[in-house]
Formats: sequence, structure tokens, C-alpha cells
Amino acid sequence: MARTIHELAGVATMRIAGFVTKAKQASEATRKFRESWTTAGRDIGRAATRIGVVVGGALVCVGKVVADFEQTMTRAGAVTRTLGTTDFVKLEDAARRMGETTVFSAREAAEAIEQMGLAGLSTNEIIEALPGALQLASAAQVSIAEASDVAAKTMRAFGADASELDHINDDLVGRFTKTKTTLAE
Repeated sequence: MARTIHELAGVATMRIAGFVTKAKQASEATRKFRESWTTAGRDIGRAATRIGVVVGGALVCVGKVVADFEQTMTRAGAVTRTLGTTDFVKLEDAARRMGETTVFSAREAAEAIEQMGLAGLSTNEIIEALPGALQLASAAQVSIAEASDVAAKTMRAFGADASELDHINDDLVGRFTKTKTTLAE
């Protein structure tokens, strides 16, 4: 029986030693797992911070674009004396539409509206002349403000209305391209 007790004690010691070894391995695996999750959490936090900075920067840029447009439209509304009226809303809509459908931004279209307002065009004339003024700017490779000013002043000088601006633009572009001059010349 003494031998059986020694055998049982030996088996128990081996099993306990195996259990202890496995427990240590499990503890080490748990520690490594916890460390990897901590590292992953830090990495995710850093990535989230970077994403937040990028998104925040984009929002600042969008905010600036919107603010620039609003400021330019306010100047255009003051020049055309339409601030707070339905005519102002029409001009703002026209500027936004040009920003969506042309190579020019809504702010640039608002600059054109301001220039045509300075030349004395009415709201309806500005809305009708706006696409032609933008086309002239593109064709002549000049600023929108310059093209709008030339278009409006040319219309006034010849007693033309906004519906004739396409014909006027064609004539202007034809003349300065054939004679190797610029729109300003």
C-alpha cells in the first residue's frame, strides 16, 4: 500500500506540475492577449484622432467656401439692392446653379452677379446674362469679374438686352481671336 501511495503521490505531483505549467501558459497567453488589445486600442485611438483631424480640416475648408460664397452674395445683394427680397433668392439660386453646372464655383458666379449689378443690370437681366458672362470668361481666359463687366457694359453701350449676350459674346470672341488681341484690348 505504501507503494501505491507513493505512486499516487508521484502521479498527483506530475499532474499538479502539468496543471501549474498549463496555468502559467494560460496566464502568459492572457497577458499577451491583453497587451495586444491595449496596443490595438492605442492604434485605433491614434487612427481615430488622425481621421478626426482630416475630417475637421475638411469641415473647416467647406465652412470657408460657404462663408466666402455668402460674403460675395451679400456684396452682390447690396450692389443690386436685393438683400432680403425674393430677387436676392433668385440671384443666389442662379449663382449656385452656375456653380453646379459650369467649371466656375458658385462664389465666382456671385462675383459675376456683383459686377453686372455694378453695371446697372436688373435681377432678370443678370440671371439671363450670367451663363453668357461665364462662357465669355472661359473663352477669353479672363476673370469672371472682367468678363461680366465687359459683357454688361457692352450690352448697355449697344442698347442690347441680356437675350442678345450670346451673339455679343460670339462677336467679341471672334474678333479678339481673329486679330490676335485680348478681350481687354
